Amino acid sequence: MTSPARDAVNFTNARPYLLNAGETPYRVYGGSAAISGGYWSPHPPATDCSEAQWRRETAIELSWNAGTHVAKFTATAPLQVWTG
Repeated sequence: MTSPARDAVNFTNARPYLLNAGETPYRVYGGSAAISGGYWSPHPPATDCSEAQWRRETAIELSWNAGTHVAKFTATAPLQVWTG
């Protein structure tokens, strides 16, 4: 896990967010990027766009993440997270 201070430079307008029970964030991962990583999205990846478009919209470099798998997590209780 990376430190929040080190990751802060990756975000603009970072702010706390309460993930409510029943909400489902998604994580695209693969290669050296594990399922347990810290970056998740409130939306699943679009199925009707190219890989180049998906990477551009999510700012995920090929060297960071192969993007070969999608995980989802449904919160069973409120969970404090960050968004930005």
